[in-house]
Amino acid sequence: MVLAKHTIIWLILIALTILTFSIGKMGGLNSVRDAMILLILATTFIKAAMVSEYFMELRGVKTFWRIIPIIYLLVVLLLIRIFY
Repeated sequence: MVLAKHTIIWLILIALTILTFSIGKMGGLNSVRDAMILLILATTFIKAAMVSEYFMELRGVKTFWRIIPIIYLLVVLLLIRIFY
């Protein structure tokens, strides 16, 4: 059985969501917590980039339109990191 590309992307997104949840529930010491936050933010960036590329169908458009959601996401994640 061959899975469609969107199904594979969806399964990857589910796996990344479970990973993010698991990392968030672990807690940890203050020194480890910073690394965990960065890992969660990186996972969030990967998930959002996959959603914008595959499910928003931005994969086939000009680079300008593909960069806009990525820049927005980077700004939001940076603000979260600064204030958290």
